[in-house]
Amino acid sequence: MSKEYEQYCPMSLGLERIGERWTLLIVRDLMFGPMRYSDIKATMPGIATNMLANRLSEMQAAGIISKREMPPPAASTVYELTEVGRSLTPVLIELGKWGMNFLPEHYEGEFIREGLKSRAPFAQERVKVAESYTMIVDDVVIGFNVRPGVLDVLDEAPADTSVTLSLNASTLSELMLLGKSVAQAAADGDVDVQGDPDAADRLLNLFRLPGTEPVAALAAS
Repeated sequence: MSKEYEQYCPMSLGLERIGERWTLLIVRDLMFGPMRYSDIKATMPGIATNMLANRLSEMQAAGIISKREMPPPAASTVYELTEVGRSLTPVLIELGKWGMNFLPEHYEGEFIREGLKSRAPFAQERVKVAESYTMIVDDVVIGFNVRPGVLDVLDEAPADTSVTLSLNASTLSELMLLGKSVAQAAADGDVDVQGDPDAADRLLNLFRLPGTEPVAALAAS
């Protein structure tokens, strides 16, 4: 746990529990669902193994996460957010919105593709239709083949795609976090859409955190 500030203040008490490096990013990833230790490590290649173990132990002690055994056939140990941990969701969403002020316009598309791949096991649980999509982020092609219970992230465009959207990394972050629809972004000239904009929102909704979907998508659900 972070060093105690010795102040009778809820902000300082909160920072004592989540102020260490990596802690909030672990919370961010666990918002998508329970994860094994190896899966958490895979989403954070920059964290040392002992650092991750320490952070998970501290977060358990603070009541932010819990650990449990999954029943067969999974039969593995997973970490998941407690109710206290889940209550950080709106805090992190607002932090992400604030962080947009410092986001570079462009980023390595390959890293974005790998990030989406790491979240595919959770996103596939939201799939309700069989479709294919293509996303071009700063000239890097990312393909998606989905059907109920399955989501494959590809290194190339699928043969038959419902929509192709071309955009830069910062626009993708806006679409994922700020509740902006693809149709709105296209009208603003920030994204080029070839195909059905609704299909593009269906794709992005697979990866969006609750509360960050476009209003129209929320109304339709």
